Amino acid sequence: MPRKHLPPRPFISFDHVSLRLGDTRAFVDLRWTLHEGEQWAIVGANGSGKSALLKAFTGETPVVDGEIHYHFAGPRQGADYATVPEQDIACVSVDEHRALVAHAMSYHQARWTPLGETDDVATAGALVGESATRRAVRRAAELLGIQPLLTRPITQLSNGEMRKTLLARALAQAPRLLLLDNPFAGLDRESRRALTRLLNTLMAEGLSTVLATARPEELPSRITHVLLVDGHRVVKQGRRRVMCNDPEVVAHVNTPGKEAEPSTVLPPMVPRRGVPETLAELNAVSVVYGRARVLDRVDWTIRCGEKWALLGPNGAGKSTLLSLIVGDNPQAYANDITLFGMRRGTGESIWDIKARVGWMAPELQFHYDAETAALDVVSSGFFDSVGLHNLCTPSQRRTARRWLRALGLETHPLDPFGSLSDGEQRLVLLARALVKRPWLVVLDEPAQGLDAGNRARVLAVVSELCRQPGTTLVMVTHHASELPAGITHELRLRAGRVTRRFRRRHNVSQST
Repeated sequence: MPRKHLPPRPFISFDHVSLRLGDTRAFVDLRWTLHEGEQWAIVGANGSGKSALLKAFTGETPVVDGEIHYHFAGPRQGADYATVPEQDIACVSVDEHRALVAHAMSYHQARWTPLGETDDVATAGALVGESATRRAVRRAAELLGIQPLLTRPITQLSNGEMRKTLLARALAQAPRLLLLDNPFAGLDRESRRALTRLLNTLMAEGLSTVLATARPEELPSRITHVLLVDGHRVVKQGRRRVMCNDPEVVAHVNTPGKEAEPSTVLPPMVPRRGVPETLAELNAVSVVYGRARVLDRVDWTIRCGEKWALLGPNGAGKSTLLSLIVGDNPQAYANDITLFGMRRGTGESIWDIKARVGWMAPELQFHYDAETAALDVVSSGFFDSVGLHNLCTPSQRRTARRWLRALGLETHPLDPFGSLSDGEQRLVLLARALVKRPWLVVLDEPAQGLDAGNRARVLAVVSELCRQPGTTLVMVTHHASELPAGITHELRLRAGRVTRRFRRRHNVSQST
């Protein structure tokens, strides 16, 4: 007689679950079962509830109705199927990254302190090995290719390197369930490919995975099922091949959310008088931490009106190079660097440098208090501070409001920064960088982690900046398709060295 096909066994099930987010209920009456052998992705726009739902697996998002059953854990002494098996679940999320940054970087410039002066800061190796054996740490580091990072303080890791380190820590715990929140954000093209291959291998070996992303095109091939969320509710769920061809799913992922479309008419960015023709000149610049040479004899000149793309893989030295320009790295004094007509080490202060630079990076979101009003975040750009600690003039307040209006956020000036979606926060930080009409605008991965709609909003602002002849700009991205047509020059780094420098004559369509 033919053998009967046994139904798949449940792995985790949400039984009429409702979650609490602040004072509201979310994902009301959610019924969702993950079976053994299934690999799930949660997709949706920024602010749709992906991260909140992912946190429900670990109990970080409270369950107010129903129960989550962890069938793989089995009933244990003094516990049941509804008790979170913490030792079996590992999570890599933006919140983990934020918590580490907040703990280890009370002042941003500490990131650039030489190795010998950061003994109180945990190394990447210590972070990975917090709850794992040396053998597990070694294997996780080998899988992700981060062995050289293990001796470096976590404050000196780039955004992408920190993501890899957090993933290594999760794998070293040998979990039964791996939760990944936007895992490809901040990774270069080859790192994204390598992580995809690794995740496919781990899933093939039996590691159950739930991955949340706003970019469904990045899903590993081993993902079998998709859950679409919007407005903190589940819209649809099912097999991947069906979901990814569903017009409703495609529309939800690629349609802008609640934020208003920013206008393409920005306040004037014509710099004040006295701007020199050459804004930055770096000659044979080298930066060394211990035995690691992060930058090796880099030459770079930025002239007024140029729009530069700074490209290269994770660990190439991009963030360190930018730190020399924005005034954060004390090793600038040991190098031949002239910024805005001032030779570093001739009596100028960091604040003289910062006053002329408008800087924005995703990690800035980690430093602002969630209760800070959006208008105060923008206004802090006048003083180059994290948080508003100075009294603004009426003129400065009007200018800050004007920037919020130009970026489609005129209804949000008093909203707490933490209540805004990722896309809104990024636009607020863009306004912060531009509010003082800086001589040089530095944008470090401005669209990182954003959904299609919010990426379009942010990149529309960058494109408009590039169309303004008086604006000088440097932009970093790992997706070269995000570079606006107005970019005039490219500088490419690898292992701390310049591999290519040229004037762009056409748009580049491939990712870096």
